[in-house]
Amino acid sequence: VCAINTNKCGSAQVCKTVYVYPNPNLSPIQGPPLVCRDDYSVYSVPKDPAAIDYVWTFTGGDIINGQGTNVIDVLWTTPLDTGTICVYAIGVCKDSKVICYKAKIIQPPKQPLVTGTTFICASGTNYLYKNDTIDPNANYTWTQTGGTVVKQFKDSIVINWLNETTGIVKLAAN
Repeated sequence: VCAINTNKCGSAQVCKTVYVYPNPNLSPIQGPPLVCRDDYSVYSVPKDPAAIDYVWTFTGGDIINGQGTNVIDVLWTTPLDTGTICVYAIGVCKDSKVICYKAKIIQPPKQPLVTGTTFICASGTNYLYKNDTIDPNANYTWTQTGGTVVKQFKDSIVINWLNETTGIVKLAAN
């Protein structure tokens, strides 16, 4: 910006440089949309040259690292099904709009509980073992040492114990 004064004796000019600070304008948050509870994830926004700081908020766990930067590390700890990550950039004159991102949280499977006869007779047949804590989101795998599997389902297994002196029935949830 320049100003000029003139009169019949001459003119004088003075100029001043003016700096215009742009306002930050954030792009969408990037990161995994599907996460597991008790896992770590990274979320980010592209660096904005107009931002002097970034403020993140997070429901669903803890921000482990990166507050004040354009990249955060989070630990998902909530038993809820969704979590929300939000960020805005602080500018010299004005802050950006708050942008948010939702992630779906997968909970770990419930620990299976196997019930059934513990003490059996040699050459016993059709012993039923059940899983009393079915989690609809989990897959279960039955394994046994000794005996012969007669039938196997998601929630139960039937075993014939022939000439074994001991046997083991295992159920793994994943």
